[in-house]
Amino acid sequence: MTAGDVITLARSVTDRPSGTIAALPDSEALTMLAAEYPLFRRLCVGQMASTFLSRATVEAAGSWTISPVNAQIYDVHVTFGTYREKIPRGRGVNIDADQWWQEGGTLYFSNTACRTYLVRYVAAPTAVSSTATTLDIPDEFLPAIAYRLAAVIRTRFDEDPGVHVAAGIEAFERAVFALKANVIGVE
Repeated sequence: MTAGDVITLARSVTDRPSGTIAALPDSEALTMLAAEYPLFRRLCVGQMASTFLSRATVEAAGSWTISPVNAQIYDVHVTFGTYREKIPRGRGVNIDADQWWQEGGTLYFSNTACRTYLVRYVAAPTAVSSTATTLDIPDEFLPAIAYRLAAVIRTRFDEDPGVHVAAGIEAFERAVFALKANVIGVE
């Protein structure tokens, strides 16, 4: 799915191909999509974590340089042999508890002893820069993001986006259901 596919579908669901929405320049629609896409992708990650997550086993004492640098940490587990325990995000406020936090390209651990961590992360979303940009979300989400963009466009023209918001929520839920039905071990 490309940014152009989303813009084309968003235009078509407005039911006014010859109106002001159809006259919206692609560049402006692309700017709107570029602003909405990272937020939408975060929703997708929240619902379909196992589809997006990568894993890294890390031997670290205090900190670890994240690779890729633009990754967003989803969660961190400390491992003891075959046992693993999720540790909370924090900033080392409670010195009696393991915690982690991310600053730029570095992941910090409150426990400075060398330990083994399982880090689950998501690569940062693709920057939407042209209609040819490929969006890194499953194709099942095309209607949902198109309705979301259509709602933003309606708002831009001081029109009621309600019907597109409702349709977008329904399309999002349908996509999540379809994907979860086909994925084993959804987390």
